[in-house]
Amino acid sequence: MDGIEKMRRARPAPPLVHGVWKMIIQDALSFVRLWADDAIAAGWSTLDVFGTNPNPRARRIDRLGLVMMLDGRPIQSIERGSALIGRHPNATTFHRILRGTGAIAAWDLVDLLGAENGVGDGVVWGERACSATPITAPLSSEGVC
Repeated sequence: MDGIEKMRRARPAPPLVHGVWKMIIQDALSFVRLWADDAIAAGWSTLDVFGTNPNPRARRIDRLGLVMMLDGRPIQSIERGSALIGRHPNATTFHRILRGTGAIAAWDLVDLLGAENGVGDGVVWGERACSATPITAPLSSEGVC
């Protein structure tokens, strides 16, 4: 099962609630539909976009990828080293070079926490699934919808 599809079929990873998990999935789908080509062209990796902390209770902002920071806000632009998210006057610049080591792709939380979390409850979030690229590789057009 591909990354976002795996997330769509899983319950949220604790301490995320269904509303937050659903928002992350919607942000991921929106990113793929609207910005994947720009991110690929700018050399963004899977973790730059979909990275998260393997322990969702830890507040390690330096391990979070762009999608995890969106919180429903639109992306305005993507450059090689940063993305502008939100609308003026409250726009935020996300710097991809600040990401710390130890991040995993958001969909890997499903496997990591699956046994304790009871994933696969039959609820499917979002519009449609998307293929994922290996987390060590740059994003590519073969790995997105």
